[in-house]
Amino acid sequence: CVCGRLLLAAVILSGLRLGAQEVSAGITGRITDPSGAAIVGATVTARDVQRGTVWPTQTNEEGVYAFPRIPIGTYEIKVEAKGFKTLTHPAITLELNQRARLDLRLEIGAITETVQVTGVAPLLNTDTTIVGSVLTSNSIVNTPLISRNYISLTLLAPGVTTTNPAAFNNGVRTSGGGRPYVNGNRKEANNFLLDGVDNNHTSDNLTAYQPNLDAIAEVKMITNNASAEFGNFQGGVINVTLKSGTNETHGTMFEFFRNDKLNANNWGRNWSLAPDPRTGKAPRSPIRWNEFGGTIGGPIKRDKLFYFADYQGIRRYTPPSIGTVSVIPTAFRQGDFSRLLTERNTQLYDPLTINAQGIRQPFPNNQLPLSRRNVVATNLFNSPDLYPAPLNNELRFNQLNASRSQLITDQFDVKIDAKFTDKDDFSSRYSWSRQEQPGKNTFPLFFDSFNHAPFQNAVVNWTRSISPTKVNELRIGFNRIMLWNGGEDKGLGNVAEKLGIKQGNERGPGLMAITFSGGLASGIGSANIGTQQKFPNNTFHYADNLTIIRGRHMMKTGGQLLRQQMNPFYAGNWGRTGQIRFNGQYTAGPNANAPVSRGFAEADFYLGYVEWAGRGVDTGSWGHRKIILGFYFQDDWRATDELTLNLGIRWEYHSPLVEVKDRQSNFEPFSGRLMLAGKDGNSRALYEPFFKDFQPRVGFAYTPRALGGKTVFRGAYTISSFMEGTGTNLRLPMNPPFNYEFEAIFTGQTTIGSTTDQGLTVLRAQDPWRNATIRLWDPFVRPANVQQWSFIIERQFPAQTVITAGYVGQHGTHLVVPMPYFQRRLVAPGQTVPSPYLSGNPLLANIAQISGTESCGNQRYDSLQVTARKRLSAGLEYQLSYTWSKGMSDAIGYYGEGGQAASQAAYWQYLYDRKAEWGPTYFDAAHMLAYVYTYEFPVGRNKRFGATWNRWLNGVLGNWQMGGILMLRSGFPLTITATDRSGTRSRGPRADRVGDGKGPREVGPYPKTWLDRSAFKEPVAGTLGNSGVGVVRGPGWKTFDLSLHKFFPIRERMRLEYRAEFFNLTNTPQFSAPNRSVSSATFGEITGAQGERNIQFALKLYF
Repeated sequence: CVCGRLLLAAVILSGLRLGAQEVSAGITGRITDPSGAAIVGATVTARDVQRGTVWPTQTNEEGVYAFPRIPIGTYEIKVEAKGFKTLTHPAITLELNQRARLDLRLEIGAITETVQVTGVAPLLNTDTTIVGSVLTSNSIVNTPLISRNYISLTLLAPGVTTTNPAAFNNGVRTSGGGRPYVNGNRKEANNFLLDGVDNNHTSDNLTAYQPNLDAIAEVKMITNNASAEFGNFQGGVINVTLKSGTNETHGTMFEFFRNDKLNANNWGRNWSLAPDPRTGKAPRSPIRWNEFGGTIGGPIKRDKLFYFADYQGIRRYTPPSIGTVSVIPTAFRQGDFSRLLTERNTQLYDPLTINAQGIRQPFPNNQLPLSRRNVVATNLFNSPDLYPAPLNNELRFNQLNASRSQLITDQFDVKIDAKFTDKDDFSSRYSWSRQEQPGKNTFPLFFDSFNHAPFQNAVVNWTRSISPTKVNELRIGFNRIMLWNGGEDKGLGNVAEKLGIKQGNERGPGLMAITFSGGLASGIGSANIGTQQKFPNNTFHYADNLTIIRGRHMMKTGGQLLRQQMNPFYAGNWGRTGQIRFNGQYTAGPNANAPVSRGFAEADFYLGYVEWAGRGVDTGSWGHRKIILGFYFQDDWRATDELTLNLGIRWEYHSPLVEVKDRQSNFEPFSGRLMLAGKDGNSRALYEPFFKDFQPRVGFAYTPRALGGKTVFRGAYTISSFMEGTGTNLRLPMNPPFNYEFEAIFTGQTTIGSTTDQGLTVLRAQDPWRNATIRLWDPFVRPANVQQWSFIIERQFPAQTVITAGYVGQHGTHLVVPMPYFQRRLVAPGQTVPSPYLSGNPLLANIAQISGTESCGNQRYDSLQVTARKRLSAGLEYQLSYTWSKGMSDAIGYYGEGGQAASQAAYWQYLYDRKAEWGPTYFDAAHMLAYVYTYEFPVGRNKRFGATWNRWLNGVLGNWQMGGILMLRSGFPLTITATDRSGTRSRGPRADRVGDGKGPREVGPYPKTWLDRSAFKEPVAGTLGNSGVGVVRGPGWKTFDLSLHKFFPIRERMRLEYRAEFFNLTNTPQFSAPNRSVSSATFGEITGAQGERNIQFALKLYF
């Protein structure tokens, strides 16, 4: 049984204590006499310069001392031993997860004599396997960040990218915030920590909280080869540590301000909107952005007890922004589609004239008889109050919608630190936040939206120095985040039924979503009027670490326990109100099975011929529960004075998901037998636990004396695991008999399946299984496994500069993949046989779809990564990183992303041909370069230049600082899609490729095109597309952000900062991916961009 096996694991690992995830730093080294012999029993003291706290220890029989877990900060080191002079070392700054090595040699003499040594601060990583990057408080606060989101700084690390930088810049956390892709891993595979405690929304693998930048002490990002104490990750481990109070009271007050009057216009708006008569230019998208707050910290009792607190608020108000939308032109509404012939080279065909060979007759001059117009189209076109006429004669961008939105965020953190004795260090923190994001639209059939996201997080940390050779750290934390969003009715009443859609308002007022896939018109209605998602997540985090020093061995043992509670309501991907879709397949021709003309979605809507319809659930929430349990042992052995060996092992267990009241079901994959949780011998989870998750972590660090101790060679091989959240739509509680989601699929058919006026009644049947969507989990779903390796050369140079270069790679297996289990097998062109899945149960013969979950994905990543980093000195801090890489995979996961992404579908094109899915990851960028810097000009009073200036001259020319971020990246892969006519019910159909595909790389609307349209075509009916994954590349990325700071001293401990920040200083458009559907009327076009220049001003008071 599960309990028994867990007990056995606990017995085997009985020497291990509960804990993991470092939130501290360390110092270690060896104390020797002038001959190089070890000095036993020397007293070594580390004193925190800012807080006055003292950390004492003693050397062991090898002369080794260690402070394995002390807070990050600046420390003075003192060494005392009888018969030797007292040695003091100048202050060194410790970063998160850093282990600084200070080997010191004492001189013979009286202990009352003091020797002040000089030397270079230890910057090399000579003791651990970790590959990663550190974001210091200076770089976090003083570089230009458009929405003060620390996560965007992770993109500056080598091997890290994103397809959609705008997601990092909107001020939204959780539901809309961006996440990085780290070393070829999915963005969902990261582990975010806040003071070492879970900071994730586990259902959808989202980040839960973004602290106030002024409150952050440091961010440590581990990108590869983490040591054994780190678990539950596949991509990066991003650990944020908040500031603590010191012996001096310090704080800040700030406000950041943006307004559209300062910004450049978006590239797409410049050509798609009519000029404002007053200015002659297209209007900008309006924005009013105010971000304000402050911090304060200081002593409660000097050297013993400290406090720190901060607050931040965001008020982003977007006044009504006039944007273009596309409505069906007036002539089209009367059946006159002749302009498609002259402007789009598109002939429409009559689906009712098909002959035995599948040939359709054309509509002469694209004239569709008015008598053939569906009643819903007639009523819609006759309702200008709901669907107004075009404002111009264009086929698209011919109407306006004024959208407005708000982002209201309030958040605070309170932290208490205490060091009552030399042996005990306590820290506690509580964080709270709320986020509201309502959206409004003036176009009648664009419905409004709401979005709530409250958050709480707390942690208590106790570090106990049991003896000079034993240190224990206990941590208990809690994380609660809710994501609650949906659509709002606009008071229009029962629109669907007014338009003639049968029983279209049985779930409430409004109109279900009506979309025109591949057409020109904007979709109308909403798939969710009411709550779409309500995802409260609770995580209870327990951890404990024990560090033991034995000779030259620093041994750590521990683990972690996470209890996760997920209590979601989800309407399903089709929405609680539902959707109806048109795609032009019924007006394509002349051969309906191999159309040369792609048809037109709006013409299908005119005739009322539906390609697909679906609707989700509107029932109550359910509760999923799981635990993550991990134990580890890590031995960092200083084998010689030049070589450190890192030997670790970790074991993790991710319990299968159980529902609190057993309201979930699964099916035997082939027999189709219904399996109810906890009944008839079934487990409560309905899939098997995985107990063999052993993760070796081995590495070395070699620092040859022959190279002056300034060069280190590091290598590592590690294994880690991660259980992706898999979203909510495919979870087993969504299955019958507890929940029913239906869809009617007519994609690729030549015969009419349903008409618009039938609405969603086509989904109903007395048979409860008919048209149902089934979730089927493979019985052996398990965490993903990723093998990571690296070989790094690191060299320390003068001026606190380190250059690092090396090979970083990884290979992932057992990635969780959504599976198209219902897909029919193609035995010959035009001949298919049913899927074997669920085929043994005749009751399931008429279901609509099977959405599967299986741990069968693979990925591979190889890269050259080079970094030059200079720590802050002489006013300058910078990091330059370059990555040359290649990432490959056979699955994108559950989500994909917008911006410049153009991935294949989440589901494979063909269930029975995994090899055809192997290709570049959709976030693969061959070349990436990032440079970030801050520089304080040495000009002004008490500086190198202008030291004696008077206050007026200094007020103008002195005390300036600047910061900047340069980002360059090559383009991402594009996968070309098509309409499925294979007869297999493919959920990821791709085009036929008949040429290279590289095109003129033009941007803008038709006739411009980014790629070669003639190189791709619709597959012949009865076949699948031969185009691979990621066969052409999209636009790259080029931006430079700049900040200028001017400081005005007020008195000795108070100053005022004025700041101006320029984002995308050169206003270079960052183009979106082109339309890549060969079925679309806009195939190959790039009509969107992001990243137009924004200017932000700020005032900040330091005291």
